[in-house]
Amino acid sequence: MGDGDATSVDGSGSSSWQPRDLAWRRETADRMPDLPRSVEAREMLRDEESLCLAPESPAPPEAARSGPSFVVCSPPHRLAALVGAPDAASLVEAVAQADELIVFPEDRAAVERCLGGDWRGEHVVVHRRPSSGVAGRPAHPVRTIAEHGEIAVDFAPGPSDGAERPSRRVHTGGDPVTERFRRLLADHEVPIVAAFDGERPVAFCYPSAVSEGLGAVSIDTVPSHHRRGFAASAALAMEALMEERGRRAVWAAVDSNLASLGLAARLGFEPVDEIWLFVRAED
Repeated sequence: MGDGDATSVDGSGSSSWQPRDLAWRRETADRMPDLPRSVEAREMLRDEESLCLAPESPAPPEAARSGPSFVVCSPPHRLAALVGAPDAASLVEAVAQADELIVFPEDRAAVERCLGGDWRGEHVVVHRRPSSGVAGRPAHPVRTIAEHGEIAVDFAPGPSDGAERPSRRVHTGGDPVTERFRRLLADHEVPIVAAFDGERPVAFCYPSAVSEGLGAVSIDTVPSHHRRGFAASAALAMEALMEERGRRAVWAAVDSNLASLGLAARLGFEPVDEIWLFVRAED
C-alpha cells in the first residue's frame, strides 16, 4: 500500500472509514505479523479503551495481501498509529485525541499531506535484540517495582535551571502517581525495573507495548544520572525479564536522540526496521 492508494489524501470528500469494535480490532491484531514496527499498533488494537477507524468496504485484492488499512488511537496515552494508506478525514478525526502518531515509512508522504504543518515528523530507527541472549549484567543494583512497593522518586528537569523538580512522581506506597505509571503498575505483565544509586532509584525501564514475542522498551532517567550506566543497568535487567517470558526487546530511537541510539548499539541491539513518529506541533 503506497501513497497513491488513499482516495482522499488531498483532504477532499467525507470519510469513508467507520468505527471498529473490539472484536474486529482483536481479529485484525491477530492477523498482523508480529514485527518490531507493529508492536504499539497491535497492542492498541487489543486495548478496550482504544478507538479505531477503518474502511467500510472490503479492501481490493492487492491491498488485502498486506492487511487492512486503519488508524487506531489510545486516548489515555495520547498515542495513535496508522497502518496502510490514510483517509484524510478519518486520520484527522482519530489524531484529535493524540499528541503522537506512528506511521510506516511508505505512508509518510501521504500523512504529511493530510496533516499539514500542524504535525512534525521525525525518522525513527527500530532495533531488536539478537536471539543470542542478553548482552551482559547490570553494573548497578536493580529491582523490579511491584504494585505495592515502598519506592518513591521525583524526577524531571526544571523549566530553565536544570534542577530536579517533582513534576513526575513514582510512588507505589499509596501516594498519587502519574496515570502512565499507574496503568503500568496495575498490569502485572508490564513491570517497571529500577536501577539504584544507593537507596535512590534513578533510572526506570518498562515495556511501553508488548506482543506475543516482542516488547518495546522505554527508559526514563533522573537528569543528574545521565551517562553513568544506570539506564543501561535498567535496560539489561528488563531484557533478562523479557527473555524469561519468551519475548525479545525492541528499542526505537529518533534520529535526533544520539544518546539513545548509542546506548542501543552498546547493548547489542541491531537496527531491523524504521518508522516515522509525528508529533503535534506546539502552539
